[in-house]
Amino acid sequence: MRAALAARDFRRVYRLLQKIGYTQQRIAALTGQVQSEVSAILYGRKVTALDVLERIVQGLRIPPPYTGLACNSCTAAARTSAGTTPTAADSDHDASTTTAVCGPRTYTGANPGTATTTKP
Repeated sequence: MRAALAARDFRRVYRLLQKIGYTQQRIAALTGQVQSEVSAILYGRKVTALDVLERIVQGLRIPPPYTGLACNSCTAAARTSAGTTPTAADSDHDASTTTAVCGPRTYTGANPGTATTTKP
């Protein structure tokens, strides 16, 4: 799964999900897509639109860095340091069920403020 995510190969990701019992309809419901879009991806359509990629990542609760995206907390921090206000879209993913690795920090658990620093 990690190799498929790193390559942004959502055809393979969706096929792996199907292997463990996810239907096209369930994948569509989780990712904000319609079933025909999921089918098109399963038949080889590449996911190139950033908004679709972000919806898939959020819907499947994939830590964004696994796909090469900055995590939402990193995006919010960048906007704050640039003097702009973070948006609702910058709220961190559901960290209660995932671990996100952003740069030198690892976020685990429900409170992203409890980051631990790791050495590169």
